[in-house]
Amino acid sequence: MSKYHEVIIDQLQRGIIEEVPKAELQSPCHYPSHHGVIKNDNNEVKIRCVFDGSAKKKGNMSINEMLHRGPVLLPDLTGILIRCRFPQILISSDIEKAFLMVGLHADSRNYTRFLWLKDPTKPPFNDNIITYRFTRVPFGLICSPFLLSGTIHHHLTTLPAPLSQDLRITYVDNVFHGVENTNEGKHFYTNSK
Repeated sequence: MSKYHEVIIDQLQRGIIEEVPKAELQSPCHYPSHHGVIKNDNNEVKIRCVFDGSAKKKGNMSINEMLHRGPVLLPDLTGILIRCRFPQILISSDIEKAFLMVGLHADSRNYTRFLWLKDPTKPPFNDNIITYRFTRVPFGLICSPFLLSGTIHHHLTTLPAPLSQDLRITYVDNVFHGVENTNEGKHFYTNSK
């Protein structure tokens, strides 16, 4: 519980979530359920908050049933694997917390609300409950993959070559770039930051 609380506080400090202003507490909204996904990575336990966009009350629709999924913009994985084999050197990068880098329009934020405890060591009484909402696209919404792919596509197509060519070998939040020698690799690395 303390690790999960640390993730919530970190997201608050980084602007990924925000407290819902008291004046907006009565506005139309949705509260998807959430839980932690635990991953052991090199003797370090990492936890990620995931929202269940498919959860619903009996007789009601889930948030995912109300959202448009959007088209799948991912390139063919076989093609990516083949293109990755051509260059002498392959540079691989991962967009850190990619979904949480995509902004959520202010009009949509109230549909990503969730309740949390101000102090997780105390019981969940009204004076210890706080209402947050996402300012970025959360994990678990049916439209999240499309929004991420569309955002990456938009940004990569506005960049000059060779960065714009990386769209053909980008899969979700993994970007690959091929070079023929280490000098070219260093140049690409410096220019792509």
